[in-house]
Amino acid sequence: PKGAVLSISELARFYDGCTEPHLQAWFALLLGTAARTAAILDLTDGSFDREAGLIRLNPEGRMQTNKWRPCLPAHAHLLPWMDELPPGPTIAYRGQPLKSVKKGRAGAVRRAGLDLRANSYSVRHSLARYMTRQGVDREQIGVWLGHVAPSESPETTLIYSPYAPDFLIDAKRATEDFVAEIAAKAKTSLLEPPLGVRMAWQLQRQRAERGD
Repeated sequence: PKGAVLSISELARFYDGCTEPHLQAWFALLLGTAARTAAILDLTDGSFDREAGLIRLNPEGRMQTNKWRPCLPAHAHLLPWMDELPPGPTIAYRGQPLKSVKKGRAGAVRRAGLDLRANSYSVRHSLARYMTRQGVDREQIGVWLGHVAPSESPETTLIYSPYAPDFLIDAKRATEDFVAEIAAKAKTSLLEPPLGVRMAWQLQRQRAERGD
């Protein structure tokens, strides 16, 4: 694996080690989607469909690659974060989009006292193993992690399949349970945005309203 596989307790410590709002938002979305960091850093308010409960990890106009960016159903623990979203980039520092979180991630790993190999792949590996133990179908795991495209390959089917009530339902439920278990051990609010994130996003909204 590209990153150390972590236990639920270690993932909670990892999240607690993310002391800055942009890192907390990054890690919460990482736990909730298991997306690659590049996809999370590309997220904007337009990536989230609150009414349909969907997160589109592939920006409009971006061609899909072999590192598939799926459209995922948002589980219950992500909806409070979606309610607080600011306009513009979701992961921002002083209102500016970030190209990398490597430095901040490394600091969080040190503060948490984790294996220094811990990174965003650690979450992907840990969630994949959790899903497997929960009996989630391999195809659902592969689609959720962006390892494979959905089997319904015709583009019109791909457009509409995320709106089906049972779309990736087992993977969604397992991820929801995964996040809940981490939240129960974390000291930092995870089931809703912590105060620092809400304040940072509120400031970002105010800047957008002023046209800064």
